[in-house]
Amino acid sequence: MIFASLISFFVAMILGFFQWELKRKWTAFYVLLPLGLFAFFASYLPEVLQGEQVLQSFSWVPSFGVHLSFLVDGLSLLFLLLITGIGALVFVYTNIYMRGDPKITRFYAYLTLFMGAMIGLVSSDNLITLFIFWELTSISSFFLIGYKNNDKESRRAAIISIAVTGFGGLFLLAFSIYSGVIYGSYSIQEMLTSTSVLEGWQPLILIGLVLVAAFTKSAQFPFHFWLPGAMKAPTPVSTYLHSATMVKAGIYLLLRFNPLFSQYSDWHTILLIFGGFTMLYAAVQTLFQSDMKSILAYSTISALGIIVFLIGIGGSFALSAAIAFIFAHAMYKATLFMITGIVDHQTGTRDITKLGGLGKIMPSIRYIALAAALSNAGVPFFMGFLAKDMIYEGTLNHQSLAVVFTILAITTNVLLIYAGFAVGLKPFVGNLPEDLKQTTRLKSSVWWPPAITAFLGLVFGAVPFLFAGLLANASLSVGAEAIVPLKIWHGFNLVFLLSLCTLALGLILYFVWKMNSTKSIFVERFYRFAPKSIASALFTKFMILASRWTKLAQNGFLRNYVLVIVIALTIALSAHVFRRPSLYLSNIIFTPLSFNELTLSIMLVGSTLFAVFSKSRLAAIAGLAVLGYAVCFVFVFYSAPDLALTQFSIDTLTVILFVLILYNLPPYLRLSNNRVRYRDIGVASVFGVLITLVTLEAIVESAQRNAHLASYFNENAKTLAKGKNIVNVILVDFRGADTLIETVVLAISAIGVFGLVKLRMKEKE
Repeated sequence: MIFASLISFFVAMILGFFQWELKRKWTAFYVLLPLGLFAFFASYLPEVLQGEQVLQSFSWVPSFGVHLSFLVDGLSLLFLLLITGIGALVFVYTNIYMRGDPKITRFYAYLTLFMGAMIGLVSSDNLITLFIFWELTSISSFFLIGYKNNDKESRRAAIISIAVTGFGGLFLLAFSIYSGVIYGSYSIQEMLTSTSVLEGWQPLILIGLVLVAAFTKSAQFPFHFWLPGAMKAPTPVSTYLHSATMVKAGIYLLLRFNPLFSQYSDWHTILLIFGGFTMLYAAVQTLFQSDMKSILAYSTISALGIIVFLIGIGGSFALSAAIAFIFAHAMYKATLFMITGIVDHQTGTRDITKLGGLGKIMPSIRYIALAAALSNAGVPFFMGFLAKDMIYEGTLNHQSLAVVFTILAITTNVLLIYAGFAVGLKPFVGNLPEDLKQTTRLKSSVWWPPAITAFLGLVFGAVPFLFAGLLANASLSVGAEAIVPLKIWHGFNLVFLLSLCTLALGLILYFVWKMNSTKSIFVERFYRFAPKSIASALFTKFMILASRWTKLAQNGFLRNYVLVIVIALTIALSAHVFRRPSLYLSNIIFTPLSFNELTLSIMLVGSTLFAVFSKSRLAAIAGLAVLGYAVCFVFVFYSAPDLALTQFSIDTLTVILFVLILYNLPPYLRLSNNRVRYRDIGVASVFGVLITLVTLEAIVESAQRNAHLASYFNENAKTLAKGKNIVNVILVDFRGADTLIETVVLAISAIGVFGLVKLRMKEKE
């Protein structure tokens, strides 16, 4: 499993770094990666269909409980097959659709990176690695959505998408850490099988955290607005992200943790409210869109709302319906997106009010699009029909609100039928407009990727037992109590009658409702109340606040930066000191000062005062040099020669750098008045006193609580870390994470300095 995810990252890195060396004619072979991964994951089908789970774990950071653990069960295998199967078709479609693009290899690098992140996300059994893969999907989708980086709208859409999904990622991180604290493990399977009972506010906090993360990723109201904007991306991106991968990540999260939270009523209530509102709100929005991609975007949001709604209903029927609908939606939505891309590529427009009669010059595309629209409508013998029947079975089996939920589902599905026919039928029927009569005919290679997804939607709908086993195991893995049979025909019952009524009402709506500019203008009046407008207004206010704060606290003067930092630290230390006011001087046994200690103390204090009050830069540097060398002698006298040598080397280098830099500065100037200097003296004095108190507290607390550490490090430095120098072993091994973070900070600082050195600003800037 780890190989499957890492190979995607490795290939993405190769494609990214060697994009100009790789020939564009090789892009046809890139499909071998998702095809190979699809075959690899398909090999797990026999085990999963027998109800088994495949778990692989590799130690990564065992001291923190973080492992590269990967699980294959019914739910994860369903997503893995969708990710790699549709991914393979998108790879082929990309090679046809984007042929001639000079940066196509880079695009494949982003696509491969995204595929690897999704594979890791849906197969991860560790919360921390799940979060890492979650963030990688946000980052890689940012690259894909903003692929046309010369287009302002594409850049804006990419920024909005990563801002919203990144915001949700913070909640997922909080959920992961808090869950690890509560359950004592980051393993998802251990959480789901734990007998621990959540107490007090714990259930509501965990539910809130995971729902915000899932809602942002799966575009639930009020976080839905990033998805229509993401339509600025190339069509292969829209096809992949919005049919089988990116937007389904949040759905996967909800399904994975449903067994953990299904016992709490808050879980079901929140999912029903947000899922129900999202599915109806987005379905209504499709009526007022004329762009094919926008219609598909809002219908996708509505479909995601339906799945969230079904999870909220709970029970075997609703959960099985959610699983079936995920599969059916992926098939017909991928088809419709690819069809939309073909229409746009050939005609130069996606406006359904300007399209018609394309079936005369695209006969094959016409039938493929119709098949996808029929599956979307729930016509018998298509996968969409089975999913829609199961949706109604799920709503009708609710104990108290069956009628309300069923009416809501019917209304939403009627609107979605209109959306499917508006994209899959409207552009291909009627008369061909004059400005489209010059449209060229298509090559057969263009339409066979969408033909495959449309054909699979028909095959699995006509022969449902091919999918029944995986559906059953996926449903059981997310909390279903029984297996719901998947049948083409359930007899003349209420569910079948509701399906027929839905189809009839959808067709009536399609023929009656005609989209025009008047309706578009009407709905635009309400956009200022939309979440996107509110979020944009808040973003503008935040930018104004940030600008004012920057002018106040980061005005370009280094002394101002230092002052802000010191004041902030003073406030924090004051809160700590005054929370437990006590002096630790009485707990310290003072020994008589030796001549060396007295001399060093005088040197330290004297050099500090000399550096502060000196009116010459070089003299101040000399004072700092004496101060640094005096500290070196402290280390020497207290048996730390290695630290003394390090301090001596760093201090010498620092003095040389200061001299070289300050040598070229203008003469020493007095740039502050007495009031400013008195303020700085006061702040520095208070800060110094607080630091002294905290240091004394640390010394005493360490002596009392951690007296055993000295003997522990002395005994284990060589056996555990294979090092004789205890101090070095502590820094590199026992406190390795701290040293790593410090190294990262230094690396980031070095990159910043390098950027400033290489910066070549124009005179006007």
